[in-house]
Amino acid sequence: MRQFGDNHKLTKGFQLTIALVCLVFVLILIGGLQLYAFFISPPIDLERVETFEYQVKSGDTLWTIAERFKPVEMDTREFVYYIRELNDNDGKIFPGQVIKIPKLE
Repeated sequence: MRQFGDNHKLTKGFQLTIALVCLVFVLILIGGLQLYAFFISPPIDLERVETFEYQVKSGDTLWTIAERFKPVEMDTREFVYYIRELNDNDGKIFPGQVIKIPKLE
């Protein structure tokens, strides 16, 4: 008679399945936390926010500009969104262009 615990090894395939399920769960959790942080940040009234002008230089992108001027704790994507909204921008910038950058703390 077999007793509980005898020869109960998980097959390699089942081990791999468990590992993949755990990985997917962790990735979904991390993604959900990032979305939560993005959407709970207080909205900024772009009509009232203080701004400064920045002249776009060769090699600049909205992303690099946002990285340079965003508050440390703010997600870069959020700051890019604010720059685009302030400037009615479709995501395209060019050297010499002057854009408004929000002053946020």
